[in-house]
Amino acid sequence: MKTAGPVGRVLARIRATLFFGSLFGSIFFFGFWLIPAAVVFKRASFIKWMCITWLKVFMPLFGLRYKVAGRENLLEQKTIFVVNHQSWLDIPLVMAGVRYPAFLAKKEIQSWPWFGAAMKVLHCVFVDRSDRRSRAQVGENVRREINGGVDFCIFPEGTRSIDGRLQPFQGGAFRVAIDAGVLVTPVVIDETWWILNKKTFQLFPGTIRARILPAIDASLPENQDVKKLMAQVHGQMEQALAQMRAEPQASGRFLG
Repeated sequence: MKTAGPVGRVLARIRATLFFGSLFGSIFFFGFWLIPAAVVFKRASFIKWMCITWLKVFMPLFGLRYKVAGRENLLEQKTIFVVNHQSWLDIPLVMAGVRYPAFLAKKEIQSWPWFGAAMKVLHCVFVDRSDRRSRAQVGENVRREINGGVDFCIFPEGTRSIDGRLQPFQGGAFRVAIDAGVLVTPVVIDETWWILNKKTFQLFPGTIRARILPAIDASLPENQDVKKLMAQVHGQMEQALAQMRAEPQASGRFLG
């Protein structure tokens, strides 16, 4: 990985401070009235407008651009987006650059002021990981929301990659997709691991790149094995990531 000099790192810390300051300031200012309005009127579009507007206005101000390939693989049918996880920036990329999905969230978030209510309006599904019955109900809840017109996004690695390498997958996302009998759409993201690495409070300008891969129908008999489906998707995403890094527009920062 190429590293920045001392001045570059200082500027990156200042940029990160301003970026997150503007983020939380916007959440406080707009969320103070938009989130209650969205809850009262049950209009998820209010919150989606707030988030997407912020992303498209503020990200370029901090030197952040994004390019998404493979849009032809986005079907009208709702889906579970299975996305590799390199940085906190992966979430806004999916929201602004792919399609605005709901997320699986820990049950504890449900009681958070503002955020819990906002996530309910956005049709997020809450999971109590300590309760087997709660986990068993997740597939049915996801199926219900998808049938109601909501996409979902799940990060199967379970944590962010420090060095940009694709990590092993956990089976939960694929078990949910099979239980719900829905499409799985792999999305590969690159460059965010060095633009905003989880180990440093530094934000560097750069272009985030993503590729949407063809969807897989988890309701088909040949896709009902969790381990096989997980291995198939991992292999496709690993291959796509290698192809993206060989393209001329890649940053060249991944040296592994």
